[in-house]
Amino acid sequence: MRRSIGKSERRLGPASGRRWLRPLALACGFALILAAAWGSQAPAADAAATQLVLTVNTTAAGTEQDDIVDGRCATGAGDCSLRAAIAHSNATTGDTEVLINVQPGLTGTISMSDSRSAWMTTENATGVDRGAYFYVTRPVTIDLDNRLGVKATTDDSAAAFWIEAKGTKLLNFSGILPGETGIVFGVESDGSVLDGGTTMQVDDYNAERIVWIKGGADGITVKNYTVGRLYDADHSGAIVMRSTNSQPESVIERTTISNVTVDNQPVSSSCSYLNGGGCASAGLAISNATVNGLTLEDSTFAHSAGITIESSTVNDWVVSNSTFTDASEITCKGDAITRLTVTESRFSGSSGIDLAGSGSLQSNWAHFEDVKVVNSDFESSSGLRVRRAYFTGLEVVGSRFTGYASGSRVIDVSDDIGASPQLDIRGNTFKDAAIGSSDSSALILLPKGETMGLTSYVRQNVFDNSGSGLTQGYAIYYDGGASSRDNTTPSNLFIEDNYFDGYTKLGVSLDDTGIVTVRRNTFGVNHANAASSNTAATAKEETSESGDASMFQNYGRSSNRKVLTWYPTGADVVGDCQLAVDLLRQASGTAPKEPVTIDFYYTAGTTAEEYLGSVDNVTPDQAGRSNVIVPDLPSSAKGYLRVQTHGIYPGGQSESSQYSRTILLPEAELAACSVSSLEIELRAWRGVGADTSHDGIVGGGAAEIEANSSLLPGETVWFTYTVTNNGKSTLRQVAVTDAFAAPVCTIAQLRPGQTSGCSQSRAVPT
Repeated sequence: MRRSIGKSERRLGPASGRRWLRPLALACGFALILAAAWGSQAPAADAAATQLVLTVNTTAAGTEQDDIVDGRCATGAGDCSLRAAIAHSNATTGDTEVLINVQPGLTGTISMSDSRSAWMTTENATGVDRGAYFYVTRPVTIDLDNRLGVKATTDDSAAAFWIEAKGTKLLNFSGILPGETGIVFGVESDGSVLDGGTTMQVDDYNAERIVWIKGGADGITVKNYTVGRLYDADHSGAIVMRSTNSQPESVIERTTISNVTVDNQPVSSSCSYLNGGGCASAGLAISNATVNGLTLEDSTFAHSAGITIESSTVNDWVVSNSTFTDASEITCKGDAITRLTVTESRFSGSSGIDLAGSGSLQSNWAHFEDVKVVNSDFESSSGLRVRRAYFTGLEVVGSRFTGYASGSRVIDVSDDIGASPQLDIRGNTFKDAAIGSSDSSALILLPKGETMGLTSYVRQNVFDNSGSGLTQGYAIYYDGGASSRDNTTPSNLFIEDNYFDGYTKLGVSLDDTGIVTVRRNTFGVNHANAASSNTAATAKEETSESGDASMFQNYGRSSNRKVLTWYPTGADVVGDCQLAVDLLRQASGTAPKEPVTIDFYYTAGTTAEEYLGSVDNVTPDQAGRSNVIVPDLPSSAKGYLRVQTHGIYPGGQSESSQYSRTILLPEAELAACSVSSLEIELRAWRGVGADTSHDGIVGGGAAEIEANSSLLPGETVWFTYTVTNNGKSTLRQVAVTDAFAAPVCTIAQLRPGQTSGCSQSRAVPT
């Protein structure tokens, strides 16, 4: 039965003179050291915490002493066993700090039998652990120095350690191999730590989990641990977070998992309780729990050792700088995840993130809110998939998705999605895919049959399949499920500022979506249109009813009403190097609502490699014509111009057309305008903070260094480079270099009259 050990106070009263308490040497390898001093006039005060060191000197299982408070740590044979030391610690009162360590030179394994008489408690710890060999009820530090392990001799049903004391520290715990759980952190274990150790299963009577964190535990930390090949049975995993049936509503608070490696690299072809070599249980398994505040950092999960969440709610969860390889993944079949951020992490092999409900019925669908994937790498994996779920606030930002083969999913939020999802996919890179040629194999599959609940984006991404030698049909596909003809329902979805190259079918395909704004997207010369019949300077618009190769397509009238683009009929250079374009509205078909917005694009041939800006509020004359000045000149005078048209339908969202036919640019006139005139100013500074110099500007406190000034060897000098475009055309990818630093920076775009800059620090040579 569990003992409740209360705290007590020990006070040292005043005395005449100064007294020293000498160290008291005790039997069985430990010492109790007390030191205090006080003067005759000193008032009464609390004594400083004392330390009790208990040194284990045997690998015998041991039994508790009859009298464990007699100053001895001993079994019947006179040795100090781990069990006797823990029993002695549990019975210690007051503020004494207890350390249990291992005698120098002692190495081995404590064998644990299935006899309940050998357990320190037979209380039910977890539902599968019917007791524990070692039961900690008072704060203690146990350092096994990776020299003393614990192993079951039969497939028993007891945990090795059950911790029910706040602030307990378990250090260097290696070879923890019970028949069930290695360490159970219970409801009274707040602030406890497992730090250091390795447990790799290789033989019989398999351990099924190393750590179980029960409902009600707060502030548990598991760090610097390596584990693998645990037997895959009920509630198994390297680390399990689960409430027991007796505590179903208890919340697990503020858990930290840091620098943990779970590697199920098999050493045999099978897994059974007789052979752990082929076993592959989860790395972290959360089930039947509510978890508030979970930090997983600097950890590795390999060979099907991922994270599984089932029938649980997880709030405020951060996964950072962690790696999931060889079929390891984050899989949720649970109730809800709120405020999950995955950052600076890597998923490779067939792994990824799969968030789903527990069943196909909507009553079993999950709820996900404020889920973010940031600056992470997905290589040859299943990427991110959300299904059987309601979600809001799904963000995928600054991540890289590379090398996808047939049957893979990159970002798939298309199936079984609840009403009014909201997402933002921005600033990511997608490369080298060969999933398939159909629309259902697109790299991004958007929610089928759903209108976004809040403004949603796919923006500022790079979709580059050029040069890979791989065949990929589609980049983005959205089947909105809108069945009405001329559907005018705003979807709240904006697909903007993306770059596409190397796709054999479509960059963006919309099917029954209502109104979706598709703007400022550019396409490289290797996109499918370059090899299609839509050759330059023809009278054919860049679209197809049948789904043939093109850049952007409204498939059927239920996507953006399938509005037809205006198209250019001629272009001239006018005034002070301005490009004027004559536009014509389509004579038949569905016209966008007027006034319209016109987006201008340059192409060397048949796509739309360069966005030249937009003009709003364009209206036609009675003949359907308009003359418009293009905001920017193209980077090359040789090539073609095309446009895309947008009209704001009542409801507030712009409907977008396909891209227009092309016209030839007036090369000679543009060539005369393309003479560049750049001015660059170089300045030097000292006293600049490392984070205060940017874009050619220094912060306060910096002092400018005049020409011909003396500099000290090793001194740090900041150089600022300010570049002004005094020409008449926009310059792109302006490279700034100098003789000392070689490349300094590249300015992406510099319009006529615009100034930009950059900075760099260097140390004066010694």
